[in-house]
Amino acid sequence: MLIHLYMGDHNSYFPPATTNNQGYVVTLAAYMPTIDVQATNNVFVSPSAAFPCHTYGNMNFTYAVHNGLFGGSEQSPVKLTAVTRPSEVIMMANGSQIPEYGYSCAFTFYNPWQLNQGDGQYAANELDTPIPCDPSTNADNDAGMGYLRYVQAKNTAINVLMVDGHVQTIPMGQVLYRNVVYDQ
Repeated sequence: MLIHLYMGDHNSYFPPATTNNQGYVVTLAAYMPTIDVQATNNVFVSPSAAFPCHTYGNMNFTYAVHNGLFGGSEQSPVKLTAVTRPSEVIMMANGSQIPEYGYSCAFTFYNPWQLNQGDGQYAANELDTPIPCDPSTNADNDAGMGYLRYVQAKNTAINVLMVDGHVQTIPMGQVLYRNVVYDQ
């Protein structure tokens, strides 16, 4: 996996969501030199994408990475050791595709806002609470920038890549706070 290769070279830190206006896609593509990030069917574009991508900047992608882990929203990436439950925390998932971005998604999924850790608001006894989602928009809360996108199983589930490297399908309404709160 490209992300784990990157972490092996960078003292176990997750790659930055963006560097010099270049997304994680460009950083990780360096570990696969034959990849064309401008291709509409590259490894960063889900085969289940709701809309075909058209190059945004110099890349196409429909997978968003975890804002808290990869350092989105003016944060720094964290170390792998900060993740207390790597088999339960979503590292990457289908993001909500954005027309203004050529139907690529935001670099990170950052909703719910609890992805930005540090205030301890979600104690361990609340980790099993489902994250609210609105089935009418096929995304958590709305189909805006930074939201997860449910494109599997007739738009009722999402495939996610967990921090430990396994892939899992989670039905809509069953993504829990434990799947995004990484440090409790």
